Amino acid sequence: MSRQSLSSRPWLAAWALLFLIQLSTIHVSKSFALSTETTGDNLRGVNGRRLVSSLAQADTADSVAADGATVYPNGDISRRQLATLCITVSGYVSFPDSDHVGDTIGTSKKPAQQCTNDPTCVAYNSAGELKRSISPLAYAPGSCIYIKKAFAPTKCDRYPGYLAKADVDHTNDNINIKAFAIKKTIDRCNSDPACKGFNSNGWLKSVVTPTVAAKGVCLYTKTTSQSSPPPPPPPSRSPPPPSPPSRSPPSRSPPPPTPPPPSPPPPSSTSPSPSSASAGCYDAAAALAEHNKDRALHGCPALTWNDTLAKASQAWAETLAAALCGLRHSSASNYGENLYAMLSNWPLVASDMLCTPAVKGWYSEVKSYVFSATPYTDNQANFAKIGHFTQVVWKSTTQVGCGAALGDDNYCLVVVCRYTPPGNINSNDYYLRNVPPLK
Repeated sequence: MSRQSLSSRPWLAAWALLFLIQLSTIHVSKSFALSTETTGDNLRGVNGRRLVSSLAQADTADSVAADGATVYPNGDISRRQLATLCITVSGYVSFPDSDHVGDTIGTSKKPAQQCTNDPTCVAYNSAGELKRSISPLAYAPGSCIYIKKAFAPTKCDRYPGYLAKADVDHTNDNINIKAFAIKKTIDRCNSDPACKGFNSNGWLKSVVTPTVAAKGVCLYTKTTSQSSPPPPPPPSRSPPPPSPPSRSPPSRSPPPPTPPPPSPPPPSSTSPSPSSASAGCYDAAAALAEHNKDRALHGCPALTWNDTLAKASQAWAETLAAALCGLRHSSASNYGENLYAMLSNWPLVASDMLCTPAVKGWYSEVKSYVFSATPYTDNQANFAKIGHFTQVVWKSTTQVGCGAALGDDNYCLVVVCRYTPPGNINSNDYYLRNVPPLK
């Protein structure tokens, strides 16, 4: 089967390992039909998380007619991006914006056919390179890697209150004497304090560690929200008896204190404070420096670090990480927002909570940006591949704050950066003034 170009076939849903989303502000009265994004399941192993994406359709109607559009009080509209969409190839699972560097067997003009016939080939990429290994996968904007289904991880359904791990199981320690249907399994585990999890074969587990490789099996671990409630606190001591009334006449009550003046907004700084750096990005200062290095390439002024943005970014990163690192935007409209997620094949630690690689990935979209006299018009169809870059270098943006958090038992990382004033205002004039070419 020969490889077909993306333009020769309809756009189809694709699975994604790394998913980057850009929140932009549209400053026009007309709107566009916007894409919806469905987060996928937690997948661990040789590849990673899959996210189902749908295609954005343009609509120049005077009113918003599309699902996924958020209209703010000032009339602005938020816009969500998609990962690169890959063609569907029989026998393969595709991963957008991903590639494996090295381990290349050779290059073919018919990579799917040749990889299928080569037992040493486990995948090929959109450049036609055949791969004998796919670990680790790296972020590669605009590229797709196609992995043989035999080497792809099992897709695990998601159930509230449980963390899913693909292609692993815990042997023994079964509570039930025969397997249940999955709905009954979940109900029984929810109601049994002794149940710590279950597998996709319908076995309740009193213990879920250690795990062993088990192709095709999903192991579900009960999260803290499903665990038994803590014991009630001990009864408080009886209050002391009231003091006898004083014989002296009661004194006048002092006047109520004057309320303190409202606190001024937290000032921005040229570098992250120790508190904000330790609370999220392990490399916060380096992430700010990376932003400013990229901006300097286009003659844009340096950003300053905003602790308020950083704390809010950190809180949102923790929210997303707690949901197995699935990405979705916050709803506020007064800042720009870039999101990034990475799945690891080994547990991550605090020193792995790096934000600089996310910034580098966002800026790498510069190679897809068209610098022209009508940049918004010429780039809007390709916004999914350039919107993170444009926010990073947006000239009128002055402040940034980032946060990072680990999720899925430390097997995934989420990075959030927020910007003010927000970028990506939807007009040619704004893009001309705020996204200058390389100096």
